[in-house]
Amino acid sequence: MSSSTPLPLTTVAQDPFNDDTADVVLRSSDAVDFYVHKIILSVASPFFKQMFSLHQPPSEHPANEDQGLTVTVSGSPVPVVPISEGSATMDYLLRLCYPVTDPRLPTEVMIAAAHLEAAVKYELKEATDLLRNTLRTFIAAEPLRVYVVACRLRLEDEASLAAHTFRQACPWPHSKRDRYSDWTSGGETVSAHRTAILLASGGALLDRIPEGETSEGLPILPVEEDAVTIANLLYRCYPPVVFRSEPRQPSSLELHRVWAAAEKYKINYVAGSVKDLIIQRSPSNLGSYFISLRNGWSKEAKASAIKFVKDRDSCEYVTAMEFCSADALYHLLRLRCMFEESLVDLTNRYNLNQYTFHIKSDPPSSTTLRATNLPTIPASAVERELASLKELVRGSDSSAPSGTISPNRVLYASKLFPLVNKIVASAVEDGDKIRRAMNGIWQKIELDALDIIA
Repeated sequence: MSSSTPLPLTTVAQDPFNDDTADVVLRSSDAVDFYVHKIILSVASPFFKQMFSLHQPPSEHPANEDQGLTVTVSGSPVPVVPISEGSATMDYLLRLCYPVTDPRLPTEVMIAAAHLEAAVKYELKEATDLLRNTLRTFIAAEPLRVYVVACRLRLEDEASLAAHTFRQACPWPHSKRDRYSDWTSGGETVSAHRTAILLASGGALLDRIPEGETSEGLPILPVEEDAVTIANLLYRCYPPVVFRSEPRQPSSLELHRVWAAAEKYKINYVAGSVKDLIIQRSPSNLGSYFISLRNGWSKEAKASAIKFVKDRDSCEYVTAMEFCSADALYHLLRLRCMFEESLVDLTNRYNLNQYTFHIKSDPPSSTTLRATNLPTIPASAVERELASLKELVRGSDSSAPSGTISPNRVLYASKLFPLVNKIVASAVEDGDKIRRAMNGIWQKIELDALDIIA
């Protein structure tokens, strides 16, 4: 031997993996040699078939035999393939490939997992199917372990089944052994009056009270919500004059829980008031739009979308976006673009950028004459703005690419329209046409808003 480093001692596997006719040796991680046949492994595994089909050039170094890359079987050198799996796993898988009696099924989930991982690695279909079914048998007793194994091996069906089983096996939010858990999931009691709940249309909640279960003579109603949610729910069932001071203002998350509880127990009065409070607390029209979509509030979502377009709000990130699809934002922005294009179209249709107004001096004089066909408006507040806006449009139109809408024209139209709507009363014939056209724009916006939230 050319090297002074001793080779690791190896042992030969048990029958039938000690055959002298073998043409390849699989050496496990614990130094056990499996004398196997390429043809059998190639039929059972596409992985081995491809590996054995690769051309192996003859070695130019005879010392390779001493280095453990080959072994001698019946006087002929046989290649050795080192593998990372242990002998127990390889013995199990190879017996499933060979025409011998199948081994016993694993009785421990981690052993089955090790065998299955190797079967998947070497593309042993029959072994993989058998071991996946075996892994399922452990779900009832050890769902969490099976879930971890299934996630590691990317077995979607087994992972889903194990997760569902584990969830079902978890204890309920309240324990039957704790008598206080019969009121709220946090083990706390919340006292209330039947009359107040009934006045708030909470009859459906009272119908849930079981018979014969009392505490100090009062009936007990088991609920799944926590004490904070129930307390806030009941607080809104009572008239405001009952309480000397208002309790702590609930957070947005707590308000959503109160609204969900009110919907669940069909306390419509509370659900409506809490919904309005959630909308009022929204920091922007965009936020209230996404909050409304998240909770299925079609009417409120429509109103928020229209206000967002009308007020020309900036589109900044809000947390409620995380609970809605990207389509909701896309359609909202498309709605705003449609509105701006309609403004520009209306400006061009009535030639408003060339509109001439009869200006009266400030302060108004009782002797000031008005033209019969033009409206009269204050000069100092309007004349400068109109002049600057018109100049802005003229400058931008000359530089805008052909067939495109100038951004400054959109700005001009958006500022001019509210002004025109105020100053054009009944003196100008086109005034009614302008107002009707603007109403038509908003009717179209409302229809589009309905399509968004449908």
